[in-house]
Amino acid sequence: MKTLKTIFSLLTIGIFLISCSGDDGTNGPEGPAGVDGIDGTNGIDGNPVVFFSDWALTGTTKSETFNGVLGSTFIISAPELTQEILNKGVVLIYMQSLSSGKFSNMPLPLIESTGSKVFIHNFWPELGQITIYKFLLDGTTPTPVTASLKWRYVLIPGGTNVTGKKNVNKLDYSKMSYEQVCKLFNIAP
Repeated sequence: MKTLKTIFSLLTIGIFLISCSGDDGTNGPEGPAGVDGIDGTNGIDGNPVVFFSDWALTGTTKSETFNGVLGSTFIISAPELTQEILNKGVVLIYMQSLSSGKFSNMPLPLIESTGSKVFIHNFWPELGQITIYKFLLDGTTPTPVTASLKWRYVLIPGGTNVTGKKNVNKLDYSKMSYEQVCKLFNIAP
């Protein structure tokens, strides 16, 4: 009997709760507006602006001492190369040569061996220009930089990586292949 009384009480309470509705009354007056919250900082949109050149043939070369080493140099104009990029960004240079009937794109610095001679191709970025230089490890005067080689630069402003977050998971672009850099920044190879 006690069980029946408990079930009956629970059913009565359930029916009472189900039969109640909030539609019977009128809405009260609208309350005052709340206080505005503090604005958050705006994020950086997408990939940073990356500057890159067309492929260009070797310019006029000259023999000169560069950082105390006799070598062959030429200059690539890079008007987008700012002090900001020099201080905080990344400068990448690629050399394109025809080997085995196929173009290959190689990052600088590049060590090249021909017979008993070992050459180094490297670069020196400056405001508005990049000096490409070639020297022999034995200190003798190298032949000029080969005129049929092509060169391309990629300038990546600093402070922002491809995730759009400052200084988080910085990529080492210098360790990436040319193809990886092109894919990452949507550059036509």
